[in-house]
Amino acid sequence: MRKLILIALLATVAAAPALAVDYSETKYYGHVQVIFPSGDWSDFAKLGFGPGVGMVFKHTETMAIGLEASYLMFSLEDIPGADISWSMIPVLAVGHYHLENSSAYLLGGLGLAFASSKIDFAASNTHDIDDSESELAITFGAGINATPKMFFEGRFNAISDANSLGLHMGMRF
Repeated sequence: MRKLILIALLATVAAAPALAVDYSETKYYGHVQVIFPSGDWSDFAKLGFGPGVGMVFKHTETMAIGLEASYLMFSLEDIPGADISWSMIPVLAVGHYHLENSSAYLLGGLGLAFASSKIDFAASNTHDIDDSESELAITFGAGINATPKMFFEGRFNAISDANSLGLHMGMRF
């Protein structure tokens, strides 16, 4: 895992000269999202939601790059005698490719997802569990600019064994 992160970091640094951006056209945004777990993860988690913030820098007329962070909370299966909570903070470098003569765009992202889980047992002789980990996060999808400030996106998030589909609604400011 550490080797993969190091390779991604080195590739980003090597590509930095090609990613010259126009900082005068920086756009900040906030979004809310609903996450639908998929695969084996959907057997345990049912629905996720949460807010996020980001910024995008214009690279060319059709390309933009940026950073994004979110806080996601998930509803989980009920386990008698246990109170379970699970949350994730994905931090991503994102890229947007705007389709010509359209308000639609394609997006992709790479980063880390920091997950935290906690299990509190009702039985007094059972030890509670508190765990956290970080995983490589990859996302891709498509979006549409409904107005110059409002956007909607659909994404597939590949995060280790916590894959999901997400619907995002956001506002640029």
